[in-house]
Amino acid sequence: MYFSGSPAALSTPHLYISALSTWPRDAEPCGRWRSCFRGIPAFKNATQDSALSLVNISVGSEVNSVAFSTDGTCIVSGSRDNSVQVWDASTGKELNVLNGHTGWVKSVAFSTDGKHIASGSRDKSVQVWDALTGKELSMLNGHKGSVYSVAFSTDGTYIVSGSCDKSVRVWNASTGKELNVLMGHIKWVKSVAFSTDGTHIVSGSRDKSVRVWDASTGKELN
Repeated sequence: MYFSGSPAALSTPHLYISALSTWPRDAEPCGRWRSCFRGIPAFKNATQDSALSLVNISVGSEVNSVAFSTDGTCIVSGSRDNSVQVWDASTGKELNVLNGHTGWVKSVAFSTDGKHIASGSRDKSVQVWDALTGKELSMLNGHKGSVYSVAFSTDGTYIVSGSCDKSVRVWNASTGKELNVLMGHIKWVKSVAFSTDGTHIVSGSRDKSVRVWDASTGKELN
């Protein structure tokens, strides 16, 4: 009734057939409908699952972290085989393998412009890479334990990292210089993030707390 006055009403068969092509093959009521329209194209990965997997990427090792580039064209993954891998988000094709870590890669992140990748590892380092060439640009050393989380500021000038050494550290993304060490958590820091304007940092820890920090001074705000 709602669409009766809309041009969509003239395309009802096409809309149904398009839906049948993208929904899981055996989901109800699609299973019955498909029997009336044999030969309809379908995604290769379509299964009985209600959540349709468009691309299935076989990495070859347990994956600890994934992230999309801002434009959605690339995926980066960090694995237990110590590697960082870059993939085409549409096809699942491997574009690059970034080798350099000597421990499990626990966290990965793209810069907003998609040009750089940061990765944190059990080898206690944060590494910054050229996303296109895979070249290692800098290694950020200072943590005394595994790095569980990394994030870029929106403008790409800073990186924040959280570690099982209970610290949050702020780095210059270009030079790799350590700018600040934020202490206050009493257990491992598992997650970190910048606010959109880059003025604040938030961190989450196994000590059951979330803390907010002034990104420039390192002062704990909450």
